This record gives sequence, structure tokens and C-alpha cells, in this order.
Amino acid sequence: MAMTLEELLYDLGEVHNVMPCMLQRVREAFEVKDAVQAKMLPILEPLAAIGRELRTQDNRITADPIFVVQQKRRTYGFDTQWGGDVVWIDQANDCIEADDEERARLEAHYDETGEEEDGWARTGYVDTWEAVQPFLAGKAADEYIAANRHNLKEPRTYVESAYRNREWKALRAACIAAAAALDGAKPAEDPNVALLRRCVPALKTCNGLASASGIGTAPGDKLLADVLAAIGGAP
Repeated sequence: MAMTLEELLYDLGEVHNVMPCMLQRVREAFEVKDAVQAKMLPILEPLAAIGRELRTQDNRITADPIFVVQQKRRTYGFDTQWGGDVVWIDQANDCIEADDEERARLEAHYDETGEEEDGWARTGYVDTWEAVQPFLAGKAADEYIAANRHNLKEPRTYVESAYRNREWKALRAACIAAAAALDGAKPAEDPNVALLRRCVPALKTCNGLASASGIGTAPGDKLLADVLAAIGGAP
């Protein structure tokens, strides 16, 4: 049922009575929001930068990947009688391994005499991969290797899964959420702003009827302007 002019003007009066309080609450809410955003931005931006990488990177067919920088670790001292790989260690020169040419000479001497040459040790070894640093993003792992290669032994990136690792999954989700928040994802609207937005059509209708009836519209225009300012200018 259509509202009469008297009913619309009554509603306008009711809105006018509560509007100052609502406008003040909206202003205070925006002030708090701005203060929180100013404090959170330095925290969120680094997380958002990681989140942007996570949204677009190659996860190497792995759910919730952990990009682990590894380096090769060689352990010496294994008994050569049990087979396996063998090297010669220069005991007088920082225990470095013999190169291929020196190794061939030492092996020939050992095969002929059954003895190690003075200053050299013949030993078995095992190579294993040692974890150095974990990363959320593969790009960060690659950058770490590039910056620290001189301190690493044959570094590589190996991908593990954070399966059932709630903390790692939460950290990944936080980074992706931060990227979405700072890249323009629309946040939930404040309830007071939503209520004011719904008042705009009624205010415009009341102002139109008041104008057509010869009633002054200055108070209504002022109220409408305040409402539009509070909600950002768009109904």
C-alpha cells in the first residue's frame, strides 16, 4: 500500500530524530577503522607480498607446499669393505678430497700394495640432503640460494607438503587473506552504514513530495547530504 504524504513526512521526522546519533556512530566507526588500518598496514604488507606469490606460483603438484632449501652433506668414515663409494682424503691439507687424477693414482697404488699412501686416507662415504631453510614461496627459496650459494654445498629446492600441519596452513591462509584485503577485496559493510544506505530512497521521496506540495526542502536536503557524506556519497 502506498504511503501518504503525511506518513512519509512522519517517517522523515523520525529519521531526522535518530540521524545525528547514527551519523556520529558512523564517524566514530570510521575513525577507529582508519586508526586500526594505519597500525596494521606495516604488518599486513609483508604478508600480502607473500600471499600474492602463493596465489600464482607453481606448487609442483603439492598441497600446501613447503619449499625447503637443502644442501648436500657428505659423511665420511664408512668401512670400504662393505662396498659403496670411496674417496681419498688429504689429511695434511684440510682433509680435502683428491681430484679424479689424484684419486686414480692413489687407487692404483692401493691396488698394487694394499696400503694407503702417507698423508692420505681411503674411506667410504654417504651423501645425504640436509634441510637449511623452509619457505612459503618457491621464489623466496630461489632468492635465498642465489644470495647464499657461496656458503652452501650443491644447494637445491625440495618441496614437502604441510599435510596436517595446522600452523603452516594457517600461515599460508593469513598471507593469502592479507593479499586479498590490500588488493581491493570489498570488506563487509558496517551495519550503521548499511542502515543509512537504505534510508536514502525514502529521504529522496520525502524531499520530492515536500517540494511538490510547496513545503520547504532545506532541512531534508541537509539531512540527505549528511547521509550521503556518511556512506561515501553513493546510495
